[in-house]
Amino acid sequence: MSFIKTVFVLLGTKVFLFLLSTIINIILARMLGPEGKGIYTLTVLVGSTLFMIGNLGLTSSIIYFTGKEKYELKVIVGNVLTIGLVTGAVLSLIIIWVAYNFHIPFLKGVDPLFISIMALSTPIVLARSYLNSVSVGKGQIIFCNWLNVIERGTILLAFFTLFIFSRSLIVNAIISNIVAAIVTGMISLFFVSKMTKIVLGIQRTVIVAISKFGLKVYFTNMMLFGERKLDVFILNFFLNPAAVGYYTLATGLAEFLRYIPQMASAALYPKIASSSKKDIKEYTPKVCRHIIFLTILGCLVMGLLGEPIIKFVYGKAFLPALPVFWVFLPGMVFFAITKVLLSDLLGRGRPMVTTVASSIGIFSSVFFNFLLIPRWGMFGAAAAGVISYFLTAIILFIFYLRISKNSWVDMLVFTKDDFRVYLNIIKGILVRRKRVSHEN
Repeated sequence: MSFIKTVFVLLGTKVFLFLLSTIINIILARMLGPEGKGIYTLTVLVGSTLFMIGNLGLTSSIIYFTGKEKYELKVIVGNVLTIGLVTGAVLSLIIIWVAYNFHIPFLKGVDPLFISIMALSTPIVLARSYLNSVSVGKGQIIFCNWLNVIERGTILLAFFTLFIFSRSLIVNAIISNIVAAIVTGMISLFFVSKMTKIVLGIQRTVIVAISKFGLKVYFTNMMLFGERKLDVFILNFFLNPAAVGYYTLATGLAEFLRYIPQMASAALYPKIASSSKKDIKEYTPKVCRHIIFLTILGCLVMGLLGEPIIKFVYGKAFLPALPVFWVFLPGMVFFAITKVLLSDLLGRGRPMVTTVASSIGIFSSVFFNFLLIPRWGMFGAAAAGVISYFLTAIILFIFYLRISKNSWVDMLVFTKDDFRVYLNIIKGILVRRKRVSHEN
């Protein structure tokens, strides 16, 4: 398959995945209500946290070592599968023991049974993730994208199937995630078994090499995860699952705007890595200006449409999330700047700068969440998120200006050529409309 065709297939699966995820979120929000959604979100977040802790950065490492073929594929698969199953089992037992024997203030209102059910999926999720990384290392990126689509579809199908037999909606939603993990894990196992024989085992030299490489990105990954997820735990610590339900719906709705800078970032990184310093000096500021403009425009549109979207899509019960949504929206502009600058700096081979910025982001997020939530509740959590995004963007901005020798005017102020781009787009649309009206 050609590169262009691969890109379009990946884009198509991403769009389909986005639509499926949105449908699932809407259904769960309407059926669970604010409190139920909050409990479900916290439970799933426990699973995500266990995965991040147990992952040790091995997914990136496995892709690298599989692609480089430094070790025999059978050896890599057998070792990482063993590590995933053992690490996952240990983490599961620890969190189950803690949930039933200690009061966890960050998870108040969440039944230990829910936590235990979700924790049991950790070995499966880790093993599946490692198998997927093997597939990516072998160039099977499309397979892994479709596997994500199958996962979302299985969650939806399993949820409605379980609803026939039980009205325990939260339990059904949690079990649906586990069923999806098992199904996609089995598919991934079958797929990899066609490449190599799978034999579990541990070889010290292989594990040390893979782990050593993985730990290089582990800290940064944990920082990024903590920056985006710790606020939910802190909010529940001070308030309750219902507040979590409102807050996560508000922030999730605002984060639709992440797709604008994320797509630009995906295109910018390889461009920077392969371009001359002169081209980079002109290209990144242009991308930054347009992405900021489009994100601000998106924020204005989303701000105006926020109330009808929440009211008619998610239900009137979630209308208290609307003010939180408005408070959080400006953070997407700072996030957009962060994504563009991260791609540029990584393309220049400056990963330590991104690590510093990520560290400042998570520490400021935790600090301001603890400071503002007791005073302003959900609004404090949203404000803390905006402040965290702002500080991260400022730090990256300072580093970028020093390294690139560009000015802040280049990065932020629109030029005549920038305006001309949008004027030409508008003119093109008007010309096409006139042509269609004449033809009719």
